[in-house]
Amino acid sequence: MRKRVGIYARVSTRDQNVQQQLDALHTWAQGRGLEVVEEFVDEGVSGEKAKRPALSRLLRACTDGRVDVVAAVALDRLGRSLQHVVLLLREFAALGVGVYLRRESVDTSTPAGRALLQMAGVFAEFERSILIERVKAGMDRARVHGTRSGKDIGRPAISERKKAEVRTLVAEGMSKRETARVAGVSRATVYRILAEDETE
Repeated sequence: MRKRVGIYARVSTRDQNVQQQLDALHTWAQGRGLEVVEEFVDEGVSGEKAKRPALSRLLRACTDGRVDVVAAVALDRLGRSLQHVVLLLREFAALGVGVYLRRESVDTSTPAGRALLQMAGVFAEFERSILIERVKAGMDRARVHGTRSGKDIGRPAISERKKAEVRTLVAEGMSKRETARVAGVSRATVYRILAEDETE
């Protein structure tokens, strides 16, 4: 039985064309003797959004056992955040689904591809630890030398009403960046509110 491929393509704006991505991946699948079962295309959707309609459908297809291999032209088509991409790749791996990335020449059905996936996890953790270290260093400097604005160090209290507004906007599918803009809070505040929900 031939392996079944789900092709994923994404463009950030609607005036961009995904056809070049699709053609390249169809050519690859044909050359490998694989069957393309469906194209999953997100048009006009930022890679920063964790929730994307076509990506969600692709994940359901993988969960249902309808896709054996996910193919994309590049890692940045799956997402812009390294941590999000690593989580996504791990989810595919847990479902027994291989991943092919044309630009990076990654195929997780091979030992080299699986090793690269493990390295991506290491780099994601490194990225996170560096970010935490920089934030702590900045806070320490501000405590000693003060802030540019002259305001005290510390997070302003967020009302329960504002938290509820943020949760509602995110639940309705709005991106975290847009949620922050509409709710009038920082993106860090949006992430903090959502993180509180996960720990409750």
